[in-house]
Amino acid sequence: MTSNKTIRVRCKRCDKWYTEEVDIDAFEPSQVGVLSVAFDHGDHVLTVFIDENLNVRGETLADKVGNDDESSRKRVLEYFDRY
Repeated sequence: MTSNKTIRVRCKRCDKWYTEEVDIDAFEPSQVGVLSVAFDHGDHVLTVFIDENLNVRGETLADKVGNDDESSRKRVLEYFDRY
């Protein structure tokens, strides 16, 4: 049996509707009952918050500041290791 579920979300930046497959079992249960799923839309990321019934409870948009590469990850991890 598959744990994939389909949600439909609208990205306000792209001004388009997207139908996305989400593997619900791949996520840890949330203490507050809301799951966050991020979708890469090129120059920005849409994060959608869904409840256990797959109702969208909110969303946020974030600009990308650069490509994720090994040196960027290393710098971020070193920063957090210091503090």
